[in-house]
Amino acid sequence: MRRTMAVVVGSLVVVGGIAMTGCGERPDELGPYVEAFQAMDTYHEQLVQMEVALKADQVALAAGTSEVITAYLADMEKVQLGKNKRIIAGHNKVKRTLARALKKIVQPDFPTFPISALKQINVIRDVVITHITTLEKRWIEEERPVLRIQDIVDCEITCRRYARARASTRTVKGLGAFYRRVPSHSSNKIQP
Repeated sequence: MRRTMAVVVGSLVVVGGIAMTGCGERPDELGPYVEAFQAMDTYHEQLVQMEVALKADQVALAAGTSEVITAYLADMEKVQLGKNKRIIAGHNKVKRTLARALKKIVQPDFPTFPISALKQINVIRDVVITHITTLEKRWIEEERPVLRIQDIVDCEITCRRYARARASTRTVKGLGAFYRRVPSHSSNKIQP
C-alpha cells in the first residue's frame, strides 16, 4: 500500500513538474542560424566577383581572395551554434573547407595563382551550396513562413550571380528555393 502510494505521488510530482516547465519543446535553432548565415552573403558575392575577374584574366582584382576567405572564416567562427547536429555538421564543414582553401591558395604573385584561386573558390561554392540545400530541406520540413519581399529580391540577386559564375540552373533553383522559404512545387504566394 505504501509503495503504491509513493509511486503514485512520485509520478504526480513528475507530471506536475513537466506541466509547469513545459513539455520539453526544442528552442528554435534554425531561424537564428539562417539569419546569421545570410549575413555571409557579402563574402559569397565577393568570391563570385573575384572568380569573374580571374576568368577575365584580371588577376589584380582578385589579389585579395585569401583576405576575403580569412574574414569569412573569422565571421563563421563568431556564429553561435545550438545543439542541432545537422546545423553544426554543415557549419563545421564550411569552416574546414575555408581553412583548407587558405592553406592551398598560393600568393597572388605566383604564376599559378589564377588556377589555384579558381579551384578554391569552386570548392567553397560547392560546399556552401550543399550547406544551403541542407538548410533549405530543414526549413521546408519545419514549414517555416515566407520572408519579406526585399529579402527574397536580395537573395535572388545573389543566386543569379552564383548561376552566372557557375552556369548552372540547378544552383539558382536550390538557392532561390531556400531563400524563398517555400517549396518550389508549392502554390503559396509571397506576401509583402
